[in-house]
Amino acid sequence: MLLRTLADEILSPRYIVLSAHYDHIGASGDKVYNGADDNASGVAALLELAKVLKGKTKHDIILLFSDGEEDNLRGAKAFVDEFPGIVRDTLLNVNLDMIAGVKNTSKLSYISHNLDQLLSEQKEEEFLRFQYSSWVPVQKGFKRERAAGMWNKRRWKLASDHGVFYRAGIPFIYFGVGTHQHYHQTSDNYDNINKELFWRASNSIYLHLRYLDQHIGVK
Repeated sequence: MLLRTLADEILSPRYIVLSAHYDHIGASGDKVYNGADDNASGVAALLELAKVLKGKTKHDIILLFSDGEEDNLRGAKAFVDEFPGIVRDTLLNVNLDMIAGVKNTSKLSYISHNLDQLLSEQKEEEFLRFQYSSWVPVQKGFKRERAAGMWNKRRWKLASDHGVFYRAGIPFIYFGVGTHQHYHQTSDNYDNINKELFWRASNSIYLHLRYLDQHIGVK
């Protein structure tokens, strides 16, 4: 687990935690699982966001690069356990996990929880308009997966590090593309990600984040 803060001076005693996990399956025998989308894409976007956001935010931004996400979210759980003061003052978690997709991925998806606690009704409506004026089509919710003739009811609120913040009662927004044919496969490599979508998704997330930083607050 690695933590960094972006604030040159603390303008707000409240935090926004940006998270992405850098672990993956690793190697098994002669197979190597690079995890280019899961979740090198999220980590790369977070590093770029750090550069463009430094010194420009209203809130103190904490970057959380977690390990152990693939092992029951252990890194994010350690953060919550070891930094109770930060967690107490955290307004929002923004989690990035798999934002590059594959060749035919055309949309970025998200889920959120309790943004209405942080945004007025008018500001929440303005925020939702980003879905229609974004660098990439953005849709709320992730599609259900069908396997063996049955629908897989994945619990998306707990599917990545944002689930730890959710259980701690902290509002979150999670951006990703959902699972695809290279998910947890050795084929999840640089050649198979959608590079244009990744660039567009990163820009879209930046705009969403700038809006949230300027307008969220305890109601």
